[in-house]
Amino acid sequence: MKAGIGVHSQYIIVGKDPTLLNDGERHFIKTVLDFFAGSDKLVPNNINGNFIPEVRMMEAESFYDRQAFIERIYALVYANVIAA
Repeated sequence: MKAGIGVHSQYIIVGKDPTLLNDGERHFIKTVLDFFAGSDKLVPNNINGNFIPEVRMMEAESFYDRQAFIERIYALVYANVIAA
């Protein structure tokens, strides 16, 4: 994976043709995305609170930091899709 590939969530095109889905389908998708957005806000807290304090290796801490960062990007992407 190229460095920084996940930080460009604002470039994901959503809502290009809103007529492709009916209201029920849009509601269902937004409900599922809302669940994932909320869950992906909890994952970094879990990583920072439960995993990083247990690890004494700098490489592992760096991995967990990166994973927490990626989870925050996921939450941001879901929020952007929901808002579209």
